[in-house]
Amino acid sequence: VIAGAPGEVNYILLPTRMDALSAGAFIACAVRNPGLLSALDRIKRPLAIASALAIVPPLLIEHTLDFQRPLTQLLALPAIATLSALVVLHASRSTNWLAARPLRFFGRYSYGMYIWHIAVIALLANYTTLLSPRHSTMSFVGSYATLLLLIVAATVCTALVSWYLVELPFLKLKAVVPYAR
Repeated sequence: VIAGAPGEVNYILLPTRMDALSAGAFIACAVRNPGLLSALDRIKRPLAIASALAIVPPLLIEHTLDFQRPLTQLLALPAIATLSALVVLHASRSTNWLAARPLRFFGRYSYGMYIWHIAVIALLANYTTLLSPRHSTMSFVGSYATLLLLIVAATVCTALVSWYLVELPFLKLKAVVPYAR
């Protein structure tokens, strides 16, 4: 951000997304280490408050949480990663809702959804002009809600096809390729 890199670079590339990945890895380590988990329990409330407060300046100054904007990138995105990690930590220690069938479904196919969603959005954006509020008899909210549902459905379908044609065959290779434990 300080060097003036475009927002896409700061939002997408791995080195600049290490905050979210590190937060998830830290929570995974904490759940397996009672001492680390105890230390995290002592600071989770102040950490949540600080993270929530870090989201306020971009809203007050830039009036948005647009990932292209510098304050959002510097303050809000790491804060959101931290808050998300705390939610996952809480969920992992409380009820069994993480084992719910719909969440397991989306968990299994989430990588394909992540990989394919941009292509699906780009294709649908080119071929769904009738859903645009300018060309639709539906309301603004109705046309975008319909488009969102279409994007989600198409992304899930594409991820399912990708799972069975690409991912599953590679996962089956685990049985024939030894790896270190």
